[in-house]
Amino acid sequence: MLKLNKDQITRDRIIFGDRVTKYIGGVEYFEDMNLETLLKLANNNFINIKDRQGDNYKPIIKFAQFLKFCRDFSECSAELTGYTVDKHRGDYRISIDGCAVHSEYSLSKKVLIEFFKLFHEASEIDITNNRALCWYD
Repeated sequence: MLKLNKDQITRDRIIFGDRVTKYIGGVEYFEDMNLETLLKLANNNFINIKDRQGDNYKPIIKFAQFLKFCRDFSECSAELTGYTVDKHRGDYRISIDGCAVHSEYSLSKKVLIEFFKLFHEASEIDITNNRALCWYD
């Protein structure tokens, strides 16, 4: 099992840039993590690409599946939502609880089908012509 990098200052700079973080209740939320950020976090051992998000009671997002989806469909913009956990808590991590894919124009049928295949077990899924979102409770 990969030991996570505990350099929270660097991790937060990668995710939040210059935004001031408050860590209310030991967590800080993000809504716009892109593929480049996810790769930077993985390359610096802040996340394990082979990890699965979620627990025994809910569906999961596999980082590797999301990466493949982003690479396969680079013509659309994909973002993750979730939260980071403070290093002072015993469960220090980055958790992903949602995904959004959007395009200025209509998403292709292939993109929409693959999105649904990958995230069909999400708690909620919402698909329109130019965006697809899912999230996990």
